[in-house]
Amino acid sequence: MKQLLKYCNADEKIDIIKNKLKIKALQSELQVYGIEIKVKNDLNYFYLEAMHQSLLNKQAFESVFIKTHYEMNDYWDTLNYQEKKLLMNVEINKLLPTLKFVGNVDKPRYIPFFDEHFNQIYLNEMTLFELKQYGLLMRQFKEHCILKDINYECIYYGFTSLKFIKGNEEAYWAYCKDNHRFYFMNQSTLKYSIGLKWFDEEDREGTHEFIDLMMSEDEIAIMQFLCNKSWISDSLKHKFDKIIKKTLSKR
Repeated sequence: MKQLLKYCNADEKIDIIKNKLKIKALQSELQVYGIEIKVKNDLNYFYLEAMHQSLLNKQAFESVFIKTHYEMNDYWDTLNYQEKKLLMNVEINKLLPTLKFVGNVDKPRYIPFFDEHFNQIYLNEMTLFELKQYGLLMRQFKEHCILKDINYECIYYGFTSLKFIKGNEEAYWAYCKDNHRFYFMNQSTLKYSIGLKWFDEEDREGTHEFIDLMMSEDEIAIMQFLCNKSWISDSLKHKFDKIIKKTLSKR
């Protein structure tokens, strides 16, 4: 597999961590809340994306609270807690279909960097934000963040630019169209990645066949497959063809 990875990754050299403008923008939004994320490799980049998307979801809940509280200000203080909660949850429920979440539909977590307890507060108890100790969560929440690395859930449920393709937590494949690269992962650990210069995302059958071949680690079979696709450059096809012929002549 070493030759395959070496030549494919030399053929496709787009480096997402050189997207300095996007990285700086996401970092800046998180730094407001004391969250510092350094991006030194691709996994750091995807972790930054997941944290930022979590922040956006968190802010969406808080915006509903602020808007609802303001619009009902004239009679808000005349309501008891259960009445306030009912009205607030009506507005929260309007928001939910627009948000991504991780976990099961019957127990969704809309803010992956929080644990289940805090997710339930945001989902069902936003009225508590009238109280100072809960209101502080809008700005002071760093110590409650439990997401320390990119993980399977965030990738599988779309909290990053990685598109989940196939597998489970122990071994899965994801693809990033921004750098035309497949990532073979184990939970939060990258086993390896491979760039394909002109990969066709619409070719689903070919995608799954390619992944199956990668899992077989049959380097020659993978090269033969790629030579019959338009996913790599002609110069790389020529290089692979020479390797294939040389290897098969020795068998």
